[in-house]
Amino acid sequence: MANVILKEEFLLRDDYDRKVTYRTSVSKDEEPVTTHHYEYFACTCSDENKQYWKQRLHDYLPDFDPEVHADIVSQLVMEINHGYNGGVSIDSDMWFGISTVCHIWNEDYSECELVNIYMQCDEVSLGLMAIVDILHKVVQDEQD
Repeated sequence: MANVILKEEFLLRDDYDRKVTYRTSVSKDEEPVTTHHYEYFACTCSDENKQYWKQRLHDYLPDFDPEVHADIVSQLVMEINHGYNGGVSIDSDMWFGISTVCHIWNEDYSECELVNIYMQCDEVSLGLMAIVDILHKVVQDEQD
């Protein structure tokens, strides 16, 4: 197992009691690999949630102007890719389902942990932002 410390259970928002769920799975390979799975539902279904995510978008990029900047979805995907060595897959039915697979490396890049996050959301940008928030909190202890 890699020497990377990942947070297992936490609240994404201080003002909301819904936890980010966590579990692990182990591959059946000759050398088993542990994968960490995180799930959450980012939604604007209530006025309170709509206000929270609107503020988070503003906090993330206060001067966002679609005429000048790349769209926020592109920026969030690039942060997942470059900041967490991750890929993003998006599916949809009634909601969007966003899957990420990230490699969280230790300081000297000699070992990593696989982290999968599955996010249900009603807006892709909010789901990606929640994934970035989860990744930040998951690796926060390692970086502190």
